[in-house]
Amino acid sequence: MVARYQSPPQITGYEYQVYASMEALRNGWMESPYMPHAETIRIMQLMNDLRKEWVVHYPFDDQPL
Repeated sequence: MVARYQSPPQITGYEYQVYASMEALRNGWMESPYMPHAETIRIMQLMNDLRKEWVVHYPFDDQPL
């Protein structure tokens, strides 16, 4: 037996972020309960730590991590 699931077509993959932003604006939320600011900062710090460990520097960076 094969399970089939219907999902809406995606254009860029960012549709869910747009929908969450629209919901937050409609409800007057300062942040989305799906991705709180603290979680965004935690993930960004993790990414920066990995870049530092891997010595990854992008041309647009002001200074190396």
